[in-house]
Amino acid sequence: MFVIVYNGNVILGPMVWNARRFSEVINEECGVSVVLELRNDEQTMVRVNDEIKIYPVTSEPDPEFNPRIEYLHGPFWTYTDTHAVASMTVEIYHIEAIRNFLRQEIADKRWKKQHAGVEVEIDGTTYTFPTDPLTRTSFHHYVTAGSSNVNWKIAQNTWITLTPEHISTIFNKIAEHLQSSFDWEANKDIEISSATIETINSIVLED
Repeated sequence: MFVIVYNGNVILGPMVWNARRFSEVINEECGVSVVLELRNDEQTMVRVNDEIKIYPVTSEPDPEFNPRIEYLHGPFWTYTDTHAVASMTVEIYHIEAIRNFLRQEIADKRWKKQHAGVEVEIDGTTYTFPTDPLTRTSFHHYVTAGSSNVNWKIAQNTWITLTPEHISTIFNKIAEHLQSSFDWEANKDIEISSATIETINSIVLED
């Protein structure tokens, strides 16, 4: 990879060696006509004049950073006799941006919790019932319609008969599960809203 440097500033790149494109940019941006070798397999620096140089690129290792509150900014360039050296610096997001990132993350986690299903014991056997909108609507309908016994498919070729009492229990378990999921998100949002740059990294999002 190469960069074109004009008066200490990168005006093109990093990109692979492209003699035609480099010549065009030097002519357009610097007002200098130059004919370059078609290839630069040795990755050598090309000095057009004192102000214009084409450097092969090398990079310093990225510094460690905390992606919850920090990001890499750059590249910044320094120059040796043979290379342009790219480096990145660590910057801190604005606190409100960090809060918004975390709010989106907890919303995603709440959605997964919400749709994870709920376990209900029916006549001594524990079954998992979905908590998706279709299942919630079905059980809401059974309850409000005062349905009698209902055949419910648990898995492939596995059916159980649900009595009105079973239906009411399952409906209430689903409702409790959904409310618990939203309560979890609401409590996390309170933590996030009151956190500072110094404390926000301690918020646990996996419980």
